[in-house]
Amino acid sequence: MPQDFLSASFDQAPTAMLITDERNRIVACNRAYSKLCGYAAEQLVEETPSLLKSGRHGRDFYEGLWAQLNAAGSWSGEIWNRHRNGRVFAAQVSISAVEVGGDKATHYLAVMEDITARKRQEERARRAQFADPLTGLPNQTLFLDRLNRGCARHRRDKRPAAVGLVNIDGFKTINDSFGFDAGDELLREMTLRLKDCLRDSDTVARLDGDQFGVLLPDLAQQQDVALIAKKMLSRLSDTYTLGYHQRAFVTVGIGLAILPGDGAEATDLMRAAETALRHAKGAGRNMYRFYGKEMNAAALQRLHLERDLHDALHSHQFELHFHPIIGANDSTLTGAEALIRWNRPGHGLVSPAEFLPLAEETGLIVPIGDWVLQEVVDTLIAGKQAGAPPLRISVNISPRQLRDSDVFERMQQRMQGAGISPTCLELELSESALQAITSKEEGVLQKISGFGIDLSIDNYGTGYTSLQQLRKVPVKTLKIDKLFIRNMGADQDEAALTDAILAMARSLGIRTVAEGVETTDQWSFMRERDCDFGQGFLFSKPLTKSEFLAFAKEYYSKAS
Repeated sequence: MPQDFLSASFDQAPTAMLITDERNRIVACNRAYSKLCGYAAEQLVEETPSLLKSGRHGRDFYEGLWAQLNAAGSWSGEIWNRHRNGRVFAAQVSISAVEVGGDKATHYLAVMEDITARKRQEERARRAQFADPLTGLPNQTLFLDRLNRGCARHRRDKRPAAVGLVNIDGFKTINDSFGFDAGDELLREMTLRLKDCLRDSDTVARLDGDQFGVLLPDLAQQQDVALIAKKMLSRLSDTYTLGYHQRAFVTVGIGLAILPGDGAEATDLMRAAETALRHAKGAGRNMYRFYGKEMNAAALQRLHLERDLHDALHSHQFELHFHPIIGANDSTLTGAEALIRWNRPGHGLVSPAEFLPLAEETGLIVPIGDWVLQEVVDTLIAGKQAGAPPLRISVNISPRQLRDSDVFERMQQRMQGAGISPTCLELELSESALQAITSKEEGVLQKISGFGIDLSIDNYGTGYTSLQQLRKVPVKTLKIDKLFIRNMGADQDEAALTDAILAMARSLGIRTVAEGVETTDQWSFMRERDCDFGQGFLFSKPLTKSEFLAFAKEYYSKAS
């Protein structure tokens, strides 16, 4: 075969090729190789391939390459090289020893392919595996990996570190009120602000929908953590603009755990930080808390409470008590408020203040609330069958129960089937819950009102609800908080506020109930001001279902 044909084939081959002599000096390269590295053939002759070194491979890499090439006569692998313009590129390289006129290698032939695009795609895929797609932050997997590495490093150098969990207060309300795009925008903006609070050596990650993780390694002293926490609270708790010129004031809660005091392993530190975060959230908005050993005991108690709460519904451990409500004009029994109690084995009756917040947090409030509604309707039906006059029973509900109206519609249909007016069932929403409900939940309340079921606002006067908020939902009754009733005789301001609440309710055609009436003076004070109803120990303690039905029967037999 003619020599010029072989030479042309080598030069015009689409694959980049390079030939070096036994001293590793370049003797020839083809056009594809020149295009790959940016150097003309005449610029490369007598140079070594090290001209293209990228700096990404150490001496051990090249010593291993030559050891295999000399032993086996060939080597194959990936090499990062540097283009003449400074750009680094990846190449799949195969090198073979060539023997000319003997049994000793006189030349080496390198064949290579540019795989930069493939390597970049692999890197993007790797990053996606460990990164949050919305914020670009490390995800939980990468955060835990770095935390494990931080724990291992601490075992060597003993320098303190800290883990922080940052949770957005009321993030669901943001999503429900402004939409998910606004929620995403808030998360991106909060990411930027978090980064501004931290050092380059710190890690901030998005762990969950509304929760960030912060890793603070190599701390000079543990006291620095409190300063960083205060800085994060100050920077993150602010008014945010969330698209379409919508503004919302947002706060966060922060839970902190210290390495080594609160644990030596990643799982222990995360558990401690989660416990501290719960305490921060429980203390109110815009708070931070450090983990303490007493929190662990509280966390264990909470765990047992949650476990028993799951069992309570299936084991029929709940019971309802009914607190009678009396009319102001004629002192007649008009109804009652249904109060749930938990007869917890080994503990006796547990106050709802102890278990309802946990039920709310875990979502158990929905099945518990459904059970309460069914029991109340059963009581109304039992009262009618016993010949009692129509009574109105009010039931406390959670906004979580307003996800749909199906259960309320079923209760209305049961009452209608038993010949009981839907107005005999009244739903109570606390004033604080009223302020937090979304537009969708307002729509569900409107639909429930259409069934004929009334709505009352419980503990009114403590939450500074505006008139506009009251008019958003079909409120029929305001229950004035017992603190006003208790202090009205001694505090002129409380009395003036009570007068204002009663006057506003009358102007809107809303019924009023005085809660916590314990003395005749309190009851006289409220009656003089045209309060419609009273509820409290002056009239009766909360009664069991059988006691309440007997109380109602006796009450009406005396009245007749």
